Amino acid sequence: MKKILIIMVFSIILLGLLNAQDCPCRFEDFEEVAFPPVLTDLGETAPWTVIDNDGDFNTWFQGTIPCSGLQSAGIIDIGVDDDWLITPCLCLDPEACLVFDFWAAVYHPGVFVDFEVLISPLFATGDCGDCPDPDPNWGWVTIDQVFVFDNTVCENFTYDLTPYAADNMCGYVAIRVTNINIGGFIVDDVTYPCLCCDDPPCPVTLSSFTGASVQGEYVSLTWTCESESDMLGYRVYRSQSDIGSSEFTSPLIVAENLSYLHDYNYEDYEVENEATYNYWLEGVACDGSTESWGPVTLTVSQEEPEEVPEQTVLMGNYPNPFRPKTNIEFNIRKDSQAILTIFNTKGQIVERAEFDAGYHNFEWNAGTNSSGIYFYKLESDNYSETRKMILLK
Repeated sequence: MKKILIIMVFSIILLGLLNAQDCPCRFEDFEEVAFPPVLTDLGETAPWTVIDNDGDFNTWFQGTIPCSGLQSAGIIDIGVDDDWLITPCLCLDPEACLVFDFWAAVYHPGVFVDFEVLISPLFATGDCGDCPDPDPNWGWVTIDQVFVFDNTVCENFTYDLTPYAADNMCGYVAIRVTNINIGGFIVDDVTYPCLCCDDPPCPVTLSSFTGASVQGEYVSLTWTCESESDMLGYRVYRSQSDIGSSEFTSPLIVAENLSYLHDYNYEDYEVENEATYNYWLEGVACDGSTESWGPVTLTVSQEEPEEVPEQTVLMGNYPNPFRPKTNIEFNIRKDSQAILTIFNTKGQIVERAEFDAGYHNFEWNAGTNSSGIYFYKLESDNYSETRKMILLK
């Protein structure tokens, strides 16, 4: 197998431009200091809401018995209840991500819980600040009524919100606990639609643009798109000076116009050994408008890099969350071997592989596995590390 020598990578990391058209899902694991969580990444205040509608002062709080991580949303109560955990104001347009997915369990054996999943009446607004505060007295629509008994292992609940969506409309989704015999109930790792105040449509959302020289024979360029719409395609420009004096332009690489994360690759064989090149990427929209990224600057070389790392380490996976593929990156030190294991929240192994010393980037295709939380663990000699990843469908 040819070894890839990355001489210099200039990675263009852009903000994920969320939008009503093909806007991606958001994720909440309740690990923040504040509870209920408050989203401020868009310059807006978009809070989750907790409502103690029965006034007994036993309502949702930040729990320490999670499905993953360290925290969750929890509630402890006795008897008939009416406590609401409500999302921020969401975009419920048909072109948005319309998934509501979470994991839930009871605290102890013998506990039972009745809860409902509800969606509010829809309203038109383009700004989170214009959303009315959620009110339990609205005419909420019941999506599901659930009874959980004696299940201390986190269970996955997934709902398609498409039947409730409407053009350019917003609303809320809630989990309402109506009865607990005695004890506690937790909710964790919630995947939900984007916010109604997320940015307007953008033809392409590019998250990375990287390049590598392969054994001095050619240059491999890769770019990752979070989503695309109304794109014609891409062109690659190459120069040994600046973009104003481009020496090479690729043919148009036709866009796939997918609403989920995906990669493109272009290989340039018209390069010389020991030469340094600058590469730019141009995106061409259907209306003729263009956007550029780069440069990626690298030197073509046949030199062999030091292929054996000094220590074993599990670095993480990208993208995360993902659908349906992700890359798990890890190093295994000289004269050592390691086992990578992927398993679900029930501890069931879904993938297991052994690797020799070296630098590794393992692509996992989740295939038909159900959406939700998965863990991956690297074990070698005296090293063991476990991390979490989220599969979206």
